[in-house]
Amino acid sequence: MPPAIEDVPASVHPLAMFRNQVAFVLMALYVFMLPLGNLARFSEEESAFGFTTVLLPLILLLMLPSTILPLVRSKVFVILALLIGWMIVASMFAMEAGVAARDSASLVLYLLFAASVRYSVHKPWRMVLLIAVYCLGAFVSSFLTLIDFAGIVDVPRVNEVTASTYTAGIGNVLQVSGAFPRRSAMAEYYGPIIAMSALMALSSMRLPLLVRLMFVATAIASAISLALTHNRAGVMAAGIIVVAIVVVASTSIGKLLKAMAVIAVVAVTVSVVITQAFPEVWAAYKVLLGIEDTAYGGAVKESDELRVQLFWHAVHSLARNPVGNGYGLLTGLTWDEGWSEFDSHSNLTQVIWAGGLVGIGCLAALGWHIGRRSWRLLRRAKVDDPWRPVGIVLLGGVGAVVLVGLTHTTISNG
Repeated sequence: MPPAIEDVPASVHPLAMFRNQVAFVLMALYVFMLPLGNLARFSEEESAFGFTTVLLPLILLLMLPSTILPLVRSKVFVILALLIGWMIVASMFAMEAGVAARDSASLVLYLLFAASVRYSVHKPWRMVLLIAVYCLGAFVSSFLTLIDFAGIVDVPRVNEVTASTYTAGIGNVLQVSGAFPRRSAMAEYYGPIIAMSALMALSSMRLPLLVRLMFVATAIASAISLALTHNRAGVMAAGIIVVAIVVVASTSIGKLLKAMAVIAVVAVTVSVVITQAFPEVWAAYKVLLGIEDTAYGGAVKESDELRVQLFWHAVHSLARNPVGNGYGLLTGLTWDEGWSEFDSHSNLTQVIWAGGLVGIGCLAALGWHIGRRSWRLLRRAKVDDPWRPVGIVLLGGVGAVVLVGLTHTTISNG
């Protein structure tokens, strides 16, 4: 078994076994509903509660007693707990201390949920089932997004956000918003889903053909849906991490070439569908990628430059306040339009701003620890270890989350 995933013995007590079974079913429901976004909320408001809001505390109540002790023994969870705890402390320096402390504290719930999954799923097939259910929820969400956008069926709470990219030849090209209130939230979910479903389809696991095809369909449908949002970061993050993992993890040239051929087929399929079924979207990407020079393209370039400015502003703030400024908006910088409060547009920038030097230290320790164990998983783990292909898929999801988070603030998306 690879060091990246340890097997924690489950209790043999009948009541504990029943509790674990119930918690696992609730986990499956939770991960299925995550990609459904607004479809699983009680209202269309971005901050509205939903079914996941109900399921999360139930899972924690069931699993918390058996996860606390293993939690404090895990370096990854201890580092994350330290980071979150310090951001809560640093919230006293935030402009809205109460809001900053509340938002930081809410991250504890997601940390505990991750620990519950980590220390209650003892068999590879159970983790595979959770991944499959997560991807199935994404396929449903993507399918509804596409049929609504194509005008086949008007799906309530899907593509309700009106936004567009301006092109010189066509004019405004409508952006898909899917079942989410913001493109960054959609990218945060769909980026890792594309990576995980693609890696599941390519994995060495013995999967029924229908299940493998479901993962292929999810990767394609999710990639098309995300591309239609005109979000560059999500699709690029998924593609980069899949290719990188396949190259590093491949055990032979033949397997590598086969995997790369499959990736190429999927990429070509997505490209053909977009250019043929939605030709105006390609016109939008010409603007976004700087191929076509327009006023909107200038605004996109300015937005990219702002992200860099905000990063350096957060770094320079350490000289004034090395403790950190608490989780929330960046202040003390004036942009061209006179704005003085900014979303960080980057998880890295947000952690530096919120956690100061301690935040940077936690990120460095976390990066070193996960990087070292990831390398051992990809290159040193036994090929026939049943946990290895599962760990590779999960690593793809984590990698996509990290890459998407470099250009979006997604820490609190769950």
